[in-house]
Amino acid sequence: REWISQTGSADAWIAYFNLGVLLNRLNDLAGAEEACAASIALTPGYAASHVNLGHALERQNRHLEAIAAWTEALKLLDASANPDREALRVTLNSLGRRLEALERIPEALIMLTRSLALQPDQEIVLYHLIYLRQQQCEWPVLAPLPGITPENMLDAASPLAMLAISDDPALQLRAAIRHRIAG
Repeated sequence: REWISQTGSADAWIAYFNLGVLLNRLNDLAGAEEACAASIALTPGYAASHVNLGHALERQNRHLEAIAAWTEALKLLDASANPDREALRVTLNSLGRRLEALERIPEALIMLTRSLALQPDQEIVLYHLIYLRQQQCEWPVLAPLPGITPENMLDAASPLAMLAISDDPALQLRAAIRHRIAG
C-alpha cells in the first residue's frame, strides 16, 4: 500500500492486483474489492483482475455482481489469441457454480462443458455436469465428452444420480462407496 501510494509507475496495476489477492485471502473483502477495482481501472484488459474481483464480490454475497465480473473476464479471455488456460478454467468454473446456484441451468451447463473441454480430469465439475444434465432431463446423462471416458462419468456420478442412471446394484453400491461421507 505504501509503494502504491507513492508510485507513479505504469505497473501500479500489478501491485493492486497482488494486493487484491492478498486481501481476499486475509478476508478483507472490501479491501480486496477496492484493490481489484483499482487494478481494473488502470488495466481493464487484464482478465485475472476481473476474476479476483468476482471472488471478492461472491464472498460478500453479491452474486449478480460476481457473475458480471466473471462474464467480463470471460469476454477478455475469449477475445485473446492465447488465453491463460488456468484463468479461463477458473472463470468457467466460477460462472458454472454460481449460475447453478441461481438455477440458471442451461448457462451453467455451457460453462461446465467448456471447462471440462479445457481440463477433462475435473471430477467435481463432472459431478455437477451430470447433476445438471439430470435436472434438464438431458438424456443420456452420461453422453460422452472429449477426453472423458464412460468410466470417468460413472466415477463422478453421485449415489442419487446413479439411481436414475442405472438399475445395476453393483454400480449403485460403487457410487455409494466412492461418495460416502466420512464420519
